[in-house]
Amino acid sequence: MGCKKATFVALSLVLTLLLFGCSVELQQVVLEPPTGSDASPEDLFSVVLPAAWEVTNPQAGGDSWSGTLSGDGVTITFLGGPFAISDIYRTLPGGGDSLMESKHINFGDDVNGHTAKIVQPRNHTEDGVTGMILDLSSRTVVFTALGLSLEEQEIAIDIYKSIR
Repeated sequence: MGCKKATFVALSLVLTLLLFGCSVELQQVVLEPPTGSDASPEDLFSVVLPAAWEVTNPQAGGDSWSGTLSGDGVTITFLGGPFAISDIYRTLPGGGDSLMESKHINFGDDVNGHTAKIVQPRNHTEDGVTGMILDLSSRTVVFTALGLSLEEQEIAIDIYKSIR
């Protein structure tokens, strides 16, 4: 079983390299402790990003936290915590916004062994949310990007699917 998992991880990394070209970087995203705290940073997830993309690590504090993945004019916001709020919830069935729901495609997926809901504009237009709700082992993380072109949507979804 371990050999199969290692093979799957290796194939996933090769596929990601092919999707992004040869210039990608595996980056670790950490939750920074509150200012003045003696606590250590906590690993949240790792992600494969195109070269020249940057991670802004979130800082713990209050009831939620957020950070960004950004590059090539695209910004993906990620957030978590018990009171994290995002536009992505308006696109889901039962989210309270039937117009937003009708403009988006929502589908479940497995992202490296974790349950995910992925959302993108129904007509692949720049008017909408391209996002993911990812249930990691110890927390849920919400990723949201707004107003992306079709090419940018594909890059965002490839980034989402690279998260471990």
